[in-house]
Parts: sequence; structure tokens; C-alpha cells
Amino acid sequence: MPTKKATTSKRVSSKTAKSSKTLKKPKVNTVPTAQPTTQGGVPKHHKVLRDNIQGITKNALARLLHRAGVKRISGLVYEDLRQRLKLRLEDICRTAVGFTEHERRKTVMDKDIYATAEQMGETLVVGINKKAKSATSSFHKGPSTSHTVGSSQPSNPNAKPHKFKPGTVALREIRRQQKSTGLLIPKANFERIVREVTQDYHTDMRFQKEAILLIQVWVEDYIVHISEGANLLAIHAGRETVQPKDVQLVMFLRQNSKAC
Repeated sequence: MPTKKATTSKRVSSKTAKSSKTLKKPKVNTVPTAQPTTQGGVPKHHKVLRDNIQGITKNALARLLHRAGVKRISGLVYEDLRQRLKLRLEDICRTAVGFTEHERRKTVMDKDIYATAEQMGETLVVGINKKAKSATSSFHKGPSTSHTVGSSQPSNPNAKPHKFKPGTVALREIRRQQKSTGLLIPKANFERIVREVTQDYHTDMRFQKEAILLIQVWVEDYIVHISEGANLLAIHAGRETVQPKDVQLVMFLRQNSKAC
């Protein structure tokens, strides 16, 4: 009898051992994937920039058109000018990134922009004022309504608001913008679109502050020259309003003149 008890106990212990072995999960050897990290070991993430061209607002483009002497602007011109601006930026950034990579650098400097202009057959003669800020329109229509307390100016609520004749405000804005020499596109918006265009050619490229200022001066001058030609074509056609077909004809004439 004692021998039977020992054998039954051995059988029970062997069954429990087998069940415990079956419950154990097999080990899986995982190989850690290499991720780009910074100096502190933090994973590095690249932010993809898209649709920053809408940061070039209608007001900024209108200021550039006023500097070119345009009196009336068609609403379809703004989108056409945005596309021209982006195409110009792609040409500049592609060449500038090529010069930067040739010298094994990751920062686009002002000398790369000058070399890009020379490569494209243009000359940049720019004096950068580091304290200059992007120009913003602070013009208000109509006479000022604010006056000092205690003034003898009568206030008539039934009086009609002052209204200028058509074209008066546009001419005033043209004179104002042609006297100014500052940048007309907000710097932050322009910097974002430059980085968006550059990420198609190099993801980790950085920009010197003076380089972005040079690109902005170059691009704004390019848009002003196109607008001046479009304005002359509109006047030749007997119109005051610049339309997209005027901009397209200017670009066609510029391409043919370079081909000749």
C-alpha cells in the first residue's frame, strides 16, 4: 500500500509540472530599432511644413502691388502671384542648398545666396538693416475720430461719414509704399514658407538670419518688377485693373527675352 501512494503522488507532481511548463510564455528576442536622437538622447522628430504659402496674405501682396504703382487689383491676381513667388523660391532654395552641401555645411549663409544670384545671372546689391522690421499697414480710412477731451468739435450722430472719391485712397497708399524701403511681407510667414520649400531638398537644413533677409529682399523685388510690367500692360489695354492675363503675358515676355 505505501508503494501505491508514492507512485500516485509522483504522477500528480509530474502532471502539475507539465501544466506549469505549458503556461509559461515563450521569450521573444526583440531587436531595438535605431532612431535619430539629439545629443541628450531624446528622439528627434521632423516637423513637416505644408500650405504655408497662404501666410503670404492679400494685404502683403497688395502692399507690393502698390509699391509697383498698381491702382486697382483683380481678386484673381493674388493666387497667381503666390504661385509665381513659390516657383521663384524653389529655384533659389534648390541652388542655395546645392552650394551649402558642396561645402559640407548644414547652414545656408549669405554667401550662398550671393553665389545663387550670380549663378542665376542676377546681381544682389543689398544693404541689410538688422533693426528693420516687416512693414505693416497702419492706414485708416477717413478722418480721425479721436479728439482731446474738452475740444469744441461738435459731434453730430446724424452726419454722414466722410467718403473719399474712388482712387484717392489707392494713390495715397501708392505714395506711402513707394517712399518706404522696408520689407512688406511678415518675416515669420516668409521664413516658414522658405523652410517648407527647402525641406523637399534637405530635411535638416538651417538658415542664417541674413540669408533669409536676402532671399526676402530678392523675392519682393522680383514680385514688384512683375507687377510693374503687368501694370504697364493693363494701361496699354486701356484698363486700370491688373488682371491675371497681364501677369501671364509679363512672364511670357521675360522668358522670351532670356531665350534671345
